[in-house]
Amino acid sequence: MNICGRKFFWQNFLVLAVGILNLSFSQDKGLLDSAPPTPANQAPAAPFNPDPPDKATGIGSAMVFSWSCYDSDQGDTLSYIVYFGAGAFTDTLNLYRTTSFVANNLMAATDYVWKVKAIDNHGSSTMGPVWHFRTY
Repeated sequence: MNICGRKFFWQNFLVLAVGILNLSFSQDKGLLDSAPPTPANQAPAAPFNPDPPDKATGIGSAMVFSWSCYDSDQGDTLSYIVYFGAGAFTDTLNLYRTTSFVANNLMAATDYVWKVKAIDNHGSSTMGPVWHFRTY
């Protein structure tokens, strides 16, 4: 076959098809469909929807803290590291598959900060924003 004045043989088209269609060729089985490429792991979303909400006031000496988070990769599991403290991140808490924790004995009339880092089972992570609250 001639294309643009050049001779091509069926082998040239097979090589072209293999390259364009991402197919593989086996000597004993002929042309095989290759598996689609595995998508790269995506990091989890940044934690969001905190409770108490950012800049909340009037929080008592004990509080259940919670947030929302997800990972767009189907089947990924998430764990979390919570950074927490009065004015600075002095404490950390490692949580597995739970999006809440209880803080007791919070000091009265004190400004607190907290943030959450989400980590998927592949080691990809995303740090959430810093949230603030004040106790009464």
